[in-house]
Amino acid sequence: ETTPVPPGEWWVVDAVEGGVNYVHGMPEWSVTVTLLRDGDPVLTVVRQPAGDRTYTAVRGQGACLNGRRLRASAKTSLDAAIAVTGQAEAGQEGTFRRIGDSVAAMLGRALLVRTFVPSTFPLLLVAAGQHDVFWQYEPVLPGVAPGLMLVTEAGGTASRIDGSPWQPGCPDILITAPGLHQAAVDTLATVR
Repeated sequence: ETTPVPPGEWWVVDAVEGGVNYVHGMPEWSVTVTLLRDGDPVLTVVRQPAGDRTYTAVRGQGACLNGRRLRASAKTSLDAAIAVTGQAEAGQEGTFRRIGDSVAAMLGRALLVRTFVPSTFPLLLVAAGQHDVFWQYEPVLPGVAPGLMLVTEAGGTASRIDGSPWQPGCPDILITAPGLHQAAVDTLATVR
């Protein structure tokens, strides 16, 4: 889930993305399926039974929710943005510190900062233009691959937190509305 993917085609599947939410009776859980080709998502489906939502994306053909086209936010100012991060795996104390420091850094710049589990759901909101910035340290591939595909097909931008290209196995990820990417990179650059 956190290592590089070998070349070729690989299916990334999570039968219950957000299992902790499911167990606690919350609606933020789904079934996710993403096809990677040489490390790049090329096809994804996220099925959220609660709410009867199906998110789909095919490389170069856009992203949809129940057949309706999704568009990332057009915001260009971080002070009007809703930013969200995901929780790292348990036992990663250095990562926990960076999460706290990054939330503090983003609180000084964004309109609102949230933390959320699993990472797929805030990414669905970025793809729909309802949230604007998502970042995570130590992301797991089944959590971020479907959302990355949906956001980029909805016009958003994906990279590592420092702005360099993202690929499976990278230790962090940043996915934003296109007009907020550099501001998010600059804000998170203060975290070490």
